[in-house]
This record gives sequence, C-alpha cells and structure tokens, in this order.
Amino acid sequence: VIIKRQCNVIRVAFLLLKRISPGETSFLIGYTEEMLSLILRCVVKLEVQLVISKNDVIFRYV
Repeated sequence: VIIKRQCNVIRVAFLLLKRISPGETSFLIGYTEEMLSLILRCVVKLEVQLVISKNDVIFRYV
C-alpha cells in the first residue's frame, strides 16, 4: 500500500488479487473513495492494479 498526498488529493495505491468480478471491484473502489472523502474531508483517489497471482509480483520491503 502506498499513500501519497498531492496538493489537496490523497492517492492510495495498492495491488488487488483478481478474485471478484469487475463489477464488484468498481463498486467497491467507488464506495471506498466516497467514504474516505467524507471522513477525511478531501478528495481521495484509489489507484488499483489487478494481479492474477501473488507470484507475478516482486515485493521490495523498505
């Protein structure tokens, strides 16, 4: 999970396994953006990348 703040926008980037349907994914992304925007009182954007399996991702711990 990567969280960035640019001006008045909070961007949250993360990887998501492809277990649920695209319709459910887009609904959850939109719902999460709306709820976080209301709680934090600024614009929140989610940047999601779908991955087929965990083996496709190279992790680097900082």
